[in-house]
Amino acid sequence: MPRKGRRSQAQKLRWTKVVLTGQTVPQFSAGQHGEDGDNTSRIVSLQASHCQSDARYDVFSRNHQCTCVALTFLAYHSEGILFKQPDLDRVLEEGDALYVGIKMQLIAERRFRQNHLSMDEVPLTITTSNHMYSVQK
Repeated sequence: MPRKGRRSQAQKLRWTKVVLTGQTVPQFSAGQHGEDGDNTSRIVSLQASHCQSDARYDVFSRNHQCTCVALTFLAYHSEGILFKQPDLDRVLEEGDALYVGIKMQLIAERRFRQNHLSMDEVPLTITTSNHMYSVQK
């Protein structure tokens, strides 16, 4: 019987925090090959210059636009963009604008219930600079 207060080794590994600062780290995985033919994939950590709770966002939307930022990120990611910091900043800005538009519409229609949107409240389409994507719920 396991000891109380002790997490399993799997849990310890799953929740180990890894901090990367733009460095390339080899990760061994079957079936993946790096550019030089070895069995490594490259993982690069990247972060935006700010977060969704930054003061540049109005209190109306600040720290509540998670769903819209995630959808915006997925749309750009599906285009195969190799993200850089300005791209992530643009995703945050466009996600915030999407959130503000949806929230304003919900308020006007008297359907606004809570600051964090449900999947029923997100739009059926997401538009990037290159494409329009359909959101299947």
